[in-house]
Formats: sequence, C-alpha cells, structure tokens
Amino acid sequence: MDTWLLAFSTLLGTCLATFVGWGVISYSLAGLIAFGMAYGVLAGGWSSFWPGFIKTVVSQEDPRLATTLMGYLMFSRGLGNILSTPITAAMAHPKGLSAVQGRLGFGVGNGKFENVIVYTGTCFAGASLIAGVGWVVEKSYQRSSTRR
Repeated sequence: MDTWLLAFSTLLGTCLATFVGWGVISYSLAGLIAFGMAYGVLAGGWSSFWPGFIKTVVSQEDPRLATTLMGYLMFSRGLGNILSTPITAAMAHPKGLSAVQGRLGFGVGNGKFENVIVYTGTCFAGASLIAGVGWVVEKSYQRSSTRR
C-alpha cells in the first residue's frame, strides 16, 4: 500500500475521530469509550508506520541514513511528549460557559477541554493535509516519470 495514502487516511480518520468522537459524542461514558477506541486504533499505531515511510525514502545501500531518520522521528515524538503537557495545561481551563451549547463533548467540564479538542483536531487536520499533498505530488511525479 502507498505510504502517503496510508498516512493521509489514518491522519484524516484521527482528525474526524477527535472532532466527532471527542468533541461531539463524548458527553457520555459510551461516547468517550467509542472515541478512545477509534483514536487508539487510528493514532496509536502511527510509530509502527515509520519503517515503511523510511523504506520508501532510503536505499538499502545506506543503513546509516535509515537509522538517522528513525532517530529524528523518535526525537520528534519525544519532543511532542514533553511539549504537549504545558500546551495542554495552558489550554485546559474551565470557561464557565462553553462556546458550544447543548449536550456535546465540547461542553464537558464547563468547556474545560474545548480548546484542547480544537487544537488536537486541527493539528491532525494539518498533518493530513501535508500527507495528502505529499501523496498528490508523488503521484504526479510518478506519472511524469513514466511518460519519459
């Protein structure tokens, strides 16, 4: 399977799971469990895709480049793990009244997690956009190279 398409589909699915699952239906325990399962299936295996991504970029003659790329990916994951706590803590605070009224996940805890949901979903939307552009660029490059 095409790695760009796999990245695009999982990132877009995670974006939808965040906005719909966490933001809309997670006002109940059943909705929160459904969100957790969807998010875990889609986002949880992201680092298992890394060797497939690296394989398409690196030739087998240069194992140092593959190791270096894996190190950069692990570094970015660690950096995200460290920086996500202060970012989330800065955004997660009760608003008193949520901007979204009604029984939605955005309003849980008096809107405490509304900014976190929007931030997380937007990050995944941006990442899926980048993966989608990468997929289109690769397909257009393949088409132009087969015409020659």
